[in-house]
Amino acid sequence: MKSSLTLLPLIACLLASPVSVAAKGEVVYIETGCDYYILQSSDGFALVEHAEGPTPSADDVIVGDFESYGKKQLFNRTSRERIKGWVVDFWLAQDEAMQMYLEQCRR
Repeated sequence: MKSSLTLLPLIACLLASPVSVAAKGEVVYIETGCDYYILQSSDGFALVEHAEGPTPSADDVIVGDFESYGKKQLFNRTSRERIKGWVVDFWLAQDEAMQMYLEQCRR
């Protein structure tokens, strides 16, 4: 009984702490001259605006938290480089992602 009571605070801390899980996606659409690209993951498509570091290429595998909004530190697993990007939207259908991409890049 005593050992289970001593584990209780540890379990409570683990449940209360934020856990960041990295998503993995592939660059499925990017055009020269546009700072945006579309990633495809198992949960759908994400639109990301490139912010810092080398620009990813089509078919590059990107790992990081691109399934929430904001500026994110990402890792290009293909080129083994750190990059940063602004996640514009995520969990999109393919046509939604392409429409948003075209709105940003064809202004």
